Amino acid sequence: MTDGRLEQILQSEMENTNHIHLFLLSSADIWAAYEQSAINLQVLEDKVKETWDEEIFPEAEVRLKRVLLSNKSVQRYICSPLCILLEKDHIELSLASPVEVKP
Repeated sequence: MTDGRLEQILQSEMENTNHIHLFLLSSADIWAAYEQSAINLQVLEDKVKETWDEEIFPEAEVRLKRVLLSNKSVQRYICSPLCILLEKDHIELSLASPVEVKP
């Protein structure tokens, strides 16, 4: 991920309740959802629970929880009215209602 990506993720997740922000990982055709987006993504894709892990951002000594979604799975949502392409490597999906944060 690029140096500015951490800041972008943190801004996206700061007050997030009903969106899923997906970021394309540069190392593969895999998309990552962080923190609340990761929780929200489970509403649409239950199987992502199997991919829970943490990503370490050494430049800021920050660890963020994340789940991963294949490019093939993301393609199902691209033409959906729920989807907004914010950047070529950042997609936002909207949920109908907020998802409660689970401890």
